[in-house]
Amino acid sequence: PKRVPEQERTTLVHGDIRMGNMVIHPTEPRIIAILDWEMSTLGDGAADAALLAIIHYLPPNPQGFYEDGTDTAALGVPSAEEIMGRYAEKVGLQSYPHFDFYMALNLFRYASVNYGVGLRYRQGMAVSDDAPEYGATCAPLAACARAILEGA
Repeated sequence: PKRVPEQERTTLVHGDIRMGNMVIHPTEPRIIAILDWEMSTLGDGAADAALLAIIHYLPPNPQGFYEDGTDTAALGVPSAEEIMGRYAEKVGLQSYPHFDFYMALNLFRYASVNYGVGLRYRQGMAVSDDAPEYGATCAPLAACARAILEGA
């Protein structure tokens, strides 16, 4: 609780902003729609912004991750710093404050959601063939979040 930043502004927060929830224009490099709004709320948009960079922090999981040592720049993937810099510029900030907090928050959120997926699998109610693999990501996701908060 000591690390929770003061909310500086209130915006619409999607809650699950990621490539899988975006419709990309068929011939132009731009997003034409964002889908899957059931987790949306009002809050600090900084949480969504950090979620855009989560791929750089994810341990192995069924949704995708980068192996250690992957040259993401060569793949054309902006770094977490570039993503956050673009966000700050677009919303009129000099920098993106509290990145560690928002990244850890999102990693803990993923851990809890994936736990639920794994639990439904163990109860015989899985909706995904990858459910056991999602359930196995809980501890690594939580450990990554904790390491960020502890400054590791």
